Amino acid sequence: MVKSRFLATFMSLVLAVGMCPLLAFAAPGDEKPSDSKLAVAVVDDDGDDDGLDDEFDDGFDDDEDWGEDEDEDEDGWDEGDEEGDWGDDEDGWGESEGDWGDDEELLYLDDAIVEGVSDWTYDGTSHIDAASIKVKLGGATLVEGEDYEVYFEDEAGEEIEAADIKDAGDYVAYIEGVGDYEDDFTDVEFTVKKAENPLKATAKGKTAVLKAKALKKKAATVSYVNISNAKGAVTCANVSKNKVAKKFAVNANKGSVKVAKKTKAGKYPVIVQVSAKGDGNYKPSAAQTVSFTVQVKK
Repeated sequence: MVKSRFLATFMSLVLAVGMCPLLAFAAPGDEKPSDSKLAVAVVDDDGDDDGLDDEFDDGFDDDEDWGEDEDEDEDGWDEGDEEGDWGDDEDGWGESEGDWGDDEELLYLDDAIVEGVSDWTYDGTSHIDAASIKVKLGGATLVEGEDYEVYFEDEAGEEIEAADIKDAGDYVAYIEGVGDYEDDFTDVEFTVKKAENPLKATAKGKTAVLKAKALKKKAATVSYVNISNAKGAVTCANVSKNKVAKKFAVNANKGSVKVAKKTKAGKYPVIVQVSAKGDGNYKPSAAQTVSFTVQVKK
C-alpha cells in the first residue's frame, strides 16, 4: 500500500516536470493546460520590435521606405512638376498659337471694302460700271482680272450687264476671286430706287361758261382739266363741296366734267382730284386737285 502511494506520487512529479515547458507558453488566464493550444515563439535576434529575425526581414524600413514623400499627394502619386512634365500650356496641350498656327494674317474677300457700288434713283440711265469698282483688302487695292472679276444679277437671279442696269429694282454685284483668291467671293447688294411720279394736273381756265337754254335739252361736257406726264394709270374724282357741283359726273381717266341736264343758272365751284398709280420705275403720285368754276347763264 505504501509502495503504491509512493509510486503514484513519483509519477505525478514526473508528469508535472514534463509539462512545465508547455505550461510556460499557455495563454494567460487559461486554468487548464489541456485547454491551451501549442504556442510557437520566434526569437527576434535583430533587436527590432517587428518580431522578425534578420533572416526573415524583408529589408524595408518603415520610416525610410514607406514614409510620406513630400512630393506625393494624398493618393500617393508623385505630383511632379506640372510645368516640366506637361508643358507650358495649362491644359497640357502646348501653346495654341504654336501648335495650330496664327491665322490672323489670312485675308478673305468677305472682309474687303468694295467701293463704286451704291444705290441711285431711276432716271433711265445706268450708274454702275465694273471698271469703276474698287476692292480694297488689308490696306491694298486688288486688281480686277488678276485678283477678282465682277458680274451682276437682277432680282430674278439673271445675270445682267452693267450697262443694262437702268430700271428700278434690286441688284447684286458679285466679286469673285481669281488667282490667289480663287474660290473666294463677296457680294454687294444695291438698289435702283423708283423715281417720283412726274404727274402734273392743271386747269385750262378759271371759268367755264354754259347757257341754261342749252342745258334744258341735254347735258354739257366741260374739259377744263389738263393732265400731263402721268406715270401709270390716272384716276380722277369729283371732290367738290358745292351741293350742285357734287352731282356733276367726272370722267375717271380724263377729268372732264359733265354738267347735268336742266342745271339752273348760277355759279358752281368744281374740284377734281387727279392721281397716277405709277409703274415699275415710278412711285404712285400724290393727289393733285384742279379747281375751276362752271357758270350757267340764263
